[in-house]
Formats: sequence, C-alpha cells, structure tokens
Amino acid sequence: MELIKCDGIKKSFGEVDVLKEINFSIKKNESIGLVGNNGAGKTTLANIIFGKIKPDKGNIHKYIKNINIGYLAQSTSYKINTNNFLDNILVNNENPNDILKFTSNLGLDKVHMWNKDRFKGLSGGEKTKLALANVWASKPDLLILDEPTNHMDFKGVEWLIEELKKFKKAILIISHDRYFLDKSVKRIIELEDGKINDYDGNYSYYREEKKRRYENKLHLFNVEKKKQEKIELEITKLKNWSKKAHRDSTKKASKIGNMIGAKEHFRKKAKKRDNQIKSKIKKLEKMKKESIEKPKEEQSINFDFYIPKNRGQRIIEAKSINKGYKDNKLFEDSSFYIKSGERIGLFGANGCGKTTLIKIIMENEKLDNGELWVSPSINIGYLSQEINDLNEEITTLELLKSIDKLNTLTRTLFANMGFDREMLKNQLKI
Repeated sequence: MELIKCDGIKKSFGEVDVLKEINFSIKKNESIGLVGNNGAGKTTLANIIFGKIKPDKGNIHKYIKNINIGYLAQSTSYKINTNNFLDNILVNNENPNDILKFTSNLGLDKVHMWNKDRFKGLSGGEKTKLALANVWASKPDLLILDEPTNHMDFKGVEWLIEELKKFKKAILIISHDRYFLDKSVKRIIELEDGKINDYDGNYSYYREEKKRRYENKLHLFNVEKKKQEKIELEITKLKNWSKKAHRDSTKKASKIGNMIGAKEHFRKKAKKRDNQIKSKIKKLEKMKKESIEKPKEEQSINFDFYIPKNRGQRIIEAKSINKGYKDNKLFEDSSFYIKSGERIGLFGANGCGKTTLIKIIMENEKLDNGELWVSPSINIGYLSQEINDLNEEITTLELLKSIDKLNTLTRTLFANMGFDREMLKNQLKI
C-alpha cells in the first residue's frame, strides 16, 4: 500500500533546476536509500516530502490522514539553544523516558543530569544522537534520515542498523555510507540530473546494476553511432556519384555525338543518385532524432594536495597532555607525535575529545596540563564538523574570490572534486 507519492515534482533555485521531474512512491514498511552526487537535490527532495519547503510544480500525495513524518536533518542543521533544549526535548515531548532510553542505547548516559554548560560542549555526533532520539521517540509513520551516520561512532551506527531492522514503518535514508545502506535498505533511488533512477535492491546491488545499465546503454549508443557513420559514408559516396552523373549528362552525351536519349539517360542516372541521397539523409536525421544519448561516465574524484618536501621529520609532538571539563575527563597523561607526510585516522566514541584535541592543535582550546609542540613551518587546513562559518547566500565562485584563491591550482582541485563550471555559479545553500 502506498504511503506517499511524489507526482511531477519540480524545484529550482534561481536559474538552477535542481529537481526536474520527480515521480515515485513510498510504500508502507519500505526501506529506501536516496543517493546521488553532492548538490543533486537529495535534501531538497526530503524537505519537500516533509513539508518544510514547497515544490515549484507537482504534488505530494499522502494516503494517511495526519501522517506523522519524523525528519532527522543533517547534523549541520542543528543549532542547539541551551536555554530551551531540555524544554523542547525532555519536558514537552510525550515520551521523555523513551528519549532517555534511546540516548542510553546510543552511548549518551545520564542525559537528564546534563546542564547548560554540558550542552555547549556537545560534539557533532552527540548532537546527531540527541536529535535522532527525539525523532525516534515521536513514533513516525515515515522516518526520514539525512546523513544519520555523520559523526556517529561505531556503537551508534550498529545500534541504529539493528533498530531500523525492527522498525515496521517506512524509512527514507539519505547517506553516502555504503556499509550503512547495505545493512539498512532494500531499495535505492538515485537522483541524477534532476531525475530519478530506481533500483530494487541494497547499495551493493545498485552499484552493480548501475554499472550494467551504463555498459548496456554505452553498447547501444556505440552500435547506433556505427550505423550512423555507415550511412554518412554512403551519403558521401552517393554525392560523389551524383556529381559524376551530372557531369556525364553533358560531357559524355556530347562526346558520343548527342545520340538520341544519351543525355536523358545520364540525367536519369543523376536524378536517381539525388533521390538516394535524400532518402539516406532523411533516414539519418530520423536515426539521430530517435537515438539514445551517450551515457555519462561516472566522474571520479581526485585529490591532489601540495606536499612540501623540505621539512623536519616531526611536525607535532605532545607530552603528557591532559584535558577535561569539570567531572568529564577527556584524556590524561597522553603522549604522541606526528611525522611529516603521515596519514592518520583519529578514532573514538562520540564525546571522547577528538574535536577538542584538534582544536588544541589549532590553538583554539588550551590544555589543562602537559606540553604540545606544533612546528611553525606547517600550515594547517581545518574542515570542521558543522561547516557553519560559510555564507550560504554567496556562490562558490564568490567564496573563492573573497579568499583570494581563484587561481589555476584551485580551479583544477575543484574540478577534480566534481565541481563543474555551473556548480561554481550555485549558491552554497543549494
């Protein structure tokens, strides 16, 4: 039974057509993964289904009266206000005990004892978990999760996978997490060029089927292209023969002494060639009109960062460092060093101090005790969890100009990351 139907949904932002013609249905108890490149319109479509924004054209048909849609927005959307957070989530919610149970399962113990100062220091993963617990406790008919595993630790991801398996209502998940999608959905909807492609299976099946469809379409395109090239070659030959026939209608007829019927013979021959040419051209035009487009090859992302050669072996070194907030000890008596050129993963449960350690290295936080040395020769680039320091009203091109980084190297890097010229003109909020 259908729960929600998207019928001819279109949405544009300025001159950018994000959603061109969206048609699909969500059934009861169905688990769907919504995938696509960054900027394809996944979150826009989720907001339209939820009712946060309206489409320019088309309708959302809901087949349950007063349908309850639970929507977990991306972690970058959460601006937790410490003055009303407890009221909104723990006090006004009909199921505060359910929220406490969910947060406990997600690894957030003693939420009811947290104070305003504790909320100010929430990590990205903790914010996601609290918002997820709030949405889950509302017992929705349709659960929309937008990048739910971003900043979530392994325990949280595994718990969420198991809970989704037991969830007996419809689920729509936006994610780039292949493992998570493989474990939690049975249908994939891909947004590509403002339209959707539907795949009846999990993420691994989608990748295999997408490749198969691409290869099949490319084969058909190449077959049609060879047929068109063959006809074009035949047209060229016929044109040469036609020219010769027209010449013969005057020269050869003259040479054989204007024999009765000779001139007319060559003219008929030339006319026959002309008719053949018209027929071939008409056939070619029809083939081109009805032919399939060349399928787009999936763009690969290529990072090419500049690594200076002349640099000391160690660039960061920590000796017996300590950091905590009141009764919450993040790390103590910790020592480590980082060598030039190393690639390091920083792992740990949400709230254990990963981001705090990065901020200490960036000199945005101070240690309680210990020593941390950072080589003055290094330049640190920092991409935060929430990326909330960008003006979403400007375009990518304007952002690059504002930081004086609009050069060939920057353009090449952006191109390697999948940003084409049109995407550079889009506002950051799109």
